[in-house]
Amino acid sequence: MSRWRFTKDGKHLLYVHTPKEKAAHGIFLLDLSSDITAPKPRVIARGEASYRNVAFDEDGRYLTFWSDRPMSDAAEPARAAPRRRRTCAAPG
Repeated sequence: MSRWRFTKDGKHLLYVHTPKEKAAHGIFLLDLSSDITAPKPRVIARGEASYRNVAFDEDGRYLTFWSDRPMSDAAEPARAAPRRRRTCAAPG
C-alpha cells in the first residue's frame, strides 16, 4: 500500500496498491464499518498505470484520483497530457 485515505467517519479506507507486477496496480476501497474479520476490498481502478492523489470529497460521497491510464470511454486516444483526473461515487 503506497497511498491511502480514510473517510471522515472512518468507515472506509481508500488505498493505492503498487506491487512489483505493474498489471496488479490499482485503487481499492475497503469497508471498515462491517463486522467482517477480513473484508474484501472493492476495486475502483486496476491495471498497469500510475495512480496518484487519491482523495474523498468533504462528505465522503465521492472520490477522485489522477491516473496516466487511458480512459476507456474516450472516442480516440488522448494526444495531450497523459494524466487524467477521475471522480466516482463512494459507497455510503
